Amino acid sequence: YFEGKLNAISKPNRLLYFNEEFRPGFAGHMALLNLKTFIWPQFLGNQGTATAAHYPPNSHVLDQVHAQGGVAGYVHPFTTPKRDPEEYDYSGAREFPVNAALGNVDYYDVMCIWSDEYVSAEVWYRVLNLGFRVPASAGTDAMPNYWRAPAIGTTRVYVRSGPKLDYEQWLKGLTAGRSFVTNGPLLFLRVDQKEPGDELRLPAGDASIRVEVEAQSIVPMDTLDILQNGKVVRSVKLTDPYQVKFDERVPVERTGWIAARVSGPERQHLLMDSYVYAHTNPVYLMKDGSKATSPADARYFLRWIDRVLVLLEQSDALDTPAQKKEVIDLWRRARAVYAGMST
Repeated sequence: YFEGKLNAISKPNRLLYFNEEFRPGFAGHMALLNLKTFIWPQFLGNQGTATAAHYPPNSHVLDQVHAQGGVAGYVHPFTTPKRDPEEYDYSGAREFPVNAALGNVDYYDVMCIWSDEYVSAEVWYRVLNLGFRVPASAGTDAMPNYWRAPAIGTTRVYVRSGPKLDYEQWLKGLTAGRSFVTNGPLLFLRVDQKEPGDELRLPAGDASIRVEVEAQSIVPMDTLDILQNGKVVRSVKLTDPYQVKFDERVPVERTGWIAARVSGPERQHLLMDSYVYAHTNPVYLMKDGSKATSPADARYFLRWIDRVLVLLEQSDALDTPAQKKEVIDLWRRARAVYAGMST
């Protein structure tokens, strides 16, 4: 039951806080954390009910969450394996690029049992490439009151939040990206002594960084990848499937980010996810004070928004013309942000 505070069975080494999953049918599901007041309605877009309208948009809900000191982000964003969301009208975390552009989304679940990590991560990489520092998170989306559901904690986010377990500090670490997501491997990254969520400033001209990675796992890993601005710049095939260390220098030509990923085989004992996978949040690389740019990724989100604007114009699932105009204007505001980044 929702209480708006830590549950009484919490202990110094175990905190339990019942929060809310906001579940609109059009814009994408979000987890709302650190709530003091439950947000209604919880479900949107259910035909034949009082909440049939695609309203309010997720942006309004995020603002409500922040007004009460909470944080929120997208969960199980894209569930169709090996297919770009562009192929199915961006169903899933449809409003995510709008919220990224407007700066009011706090995290994004790269990992979830029901979604595909590679598809979800590719969308996340595009957001990072444009300079939007939205950290990766993870959640199992377990429903333990069902007869068939994944075990709680099957996918997790591990957050560096300080020497004492504290809910507020944990949330700060989560939203700062001081974390990694995983369904098994423990994955650690340092870049010139910086860790995930940190910013590393570099001078103009030729520059390189020292990238150190360590991974250990009880399920077998196949490959360690170092990703820079969404592209694999180093890839290591593991000789020992249960542990790996990496320590090399990597050149940096422009502002962006760097992160580590490990992956492994499908259908492993102890693993309830589709395949072995873990990913760090990025260390952000600032080259000579310049901003991150990626016109191709901006144009990708322009196509995304233009398609959704067509769907909104055609929709009869908004209760009033004023609601439709309000939602369309919101998407157009985000479109203007990407248009300014597209050339």
